Amino acid sequence: MIKHAYWSRLLVIAAVAILSATILYPLLVLILFSVGIGANGISVSITAYQKAFTDPKTLVSIYNTFYVAGAVSILAILTGGGLAWMLTRTDLPGKRLFKGLIFIAYIIPSYVMAVSWIELLGRNGYVNRLLCGTWKWIDKPIDIYNLEGIILVMSIHLFPLVFITMSSAWRMNDLSLEKAARLSGAGPIKTIWTVSLPLILPSVLSIGLLIFQHTMACFGVAAVIALPTGNYILTTRIYSALNHLNLPIATASSIILLLCSGLVFGIYSLSLGKKKYINVSSRSEPPELHGLGKWRIPAALAVLAVLVITTVIPLGTIVVSSFLKQWGMDISLAGLTLNNYQIIFANGGMGLRAIRNSIVFGVAAASAACAIGVAVAWTVNRTAFKGRQLLEFTATWPVAIPGTVLAVAAILAWINPPFKLYGTPWILVITYVAACLPFAVRSVSGSLQGIDLELEHAARISGASRWRVFRDISLPIIGPGLKNGWIMSFLMVLREIPISILLYTAGFETIGVLLFSMRSDTGGLEAVSAVAVIIIAVTLGGNLLLERFGKSRMEGI
Repeated sequence: MIKHAYWSRLLVIAAVAILSATILYPLLVLILFSVGIGANGISVSITAYQKAFTDPKTLVSIYNTFYVAGAVSILAILTGGGLAWMLTRTDLPGKRLFKGLIFIAYIIPSYVMAVSWIELLGRNGYVNRLLCGTWKWIDKPIDIYNLEGIILVMSIHLFPLVFITMSSAWRMNDLSLEKAARLSGAGPIKTIWTVSLPLILPSVLSIGLLIFQHTMACFGVAAVIALPTGNYILTTRIYSALNHLNLPIATASSIILLLCSGLVFGIYSLSLGKKKYINVSSRSEPPELHGLGKWRIPAALAVLAVLVITTVIPLGTIVVSSFLKQWGMDISLAGLTLNNYQIIFANGGMGLRAIRNSIVFGVAAASAACAIGVAVAWTVNRTAFKGRQLLEFTATWPVAIPGTVLAVAAILAWINPPFKLYGTPWILVITYVAACLPFAVRSVSGSLQGIDLELEHAARISGASRWRVFRDISLPIIGPGLKNGWIMSFLMVLREIPISILLYTAGFETIGVLLFSMRSDTGGLEAVSAVAVIIIAVTLGGNLLLERFGKSRMEGI
């Protein structure tokens, strides 16, 4: 560790100041406002919480949040875990194709996935038209505008995360224990149930908690599917309260969501430490595969059917709908057009402005987050600053804070002088930076931990300055991690919806605002689909760049 260096003290001061301004100050203002302490005076009370816990809509939204998060966690674990076992521990054919389809499902933004399922299962959706009209199999259309619709979309969106984690867990199991169970007379099913599953249980619990936390924070899916019918979860309840200028309900609900999300994330973080108790093998040979026998082809067809339904059909629906002249028309060559894309890119239109704003905000936020990330990671890994672990925790804390809560905190923090940023693009950039910091800090910190300190010490002994050591030795090594953090941050800004929706003003719309407003206003599903296709293309391109910079798209599977 570097001690008593003047430049390192400046680095620590700068890191603390920036994190305080972007993360701690807005959250502190939110907490104080919720108990009656604000710019207009001090009147300490718990009135906001009393209103929240006596408001029927808020109470129902709390119950709905846990119901949806629990159901999504179970379904995602069953689907992703089952597919992980099939693709890593059996002789299932077509694994390369199946992993490619799961990768596609992984990169499609959840809001885009929600739009595609509305086009399929909406009241005038393709599936309902077939079932109620052409085939007449059912009398009443399937209704997706409810909590179960959120569960469907979020389960499909998040099961690839379970697949990635569980594939690694299945692959790392110590096969000698399974072989011992088989030699002792246990059948394949009993071996899996009594040996394999207990070994991966910590991984199951960890990814389940992460899925639970992600679902609690979801906004776009809940807003487009359940909000129109008055089915609230906490994120949409906060959004609705703000729209009705009900700040007590909005702030109290934000604190409730922050505490719940933070508690779940804290349990998840603690559970990671228990993974060291998982038995793993030191062997290098590939795992022994379970033979499916006569079920090999039927199992492959079943897996293909699941992935076609969850990935191919929704993606194809979005692409086809983006070329329709008007949503609801029968699909034919005469009904196809490029006009939806032309409208988006028309000179001076909201579409082109939103794309331009998203790129500018994304570049600014990603660059600032990475610069701060380098300062924080260097402070944590290369200085003797006593509070460095707390500094790292603060920088990565936003990963556990829903975007809706970050936006409410930003509004309260930057709406009054002397730091009045509300109504300007700066409030968007600052909040984006806070949301991006975990990506940047973790990417850079991971790279720094892999640098042998002897290299830096040797350079210093040879007479190189600290800046020269950083420029010529450290920076080239952390470069790939820095690039990964930058691209992930940039893509996050492009896909982000709740922060953008709550903080933008006219003239500073983003792609997320464009997608949300076109769906809820007059754009029509055909125009929304065109925007969604652009987002998918950009996201796919960004993930391919990440893969090129050294991170496999499905690392470890």
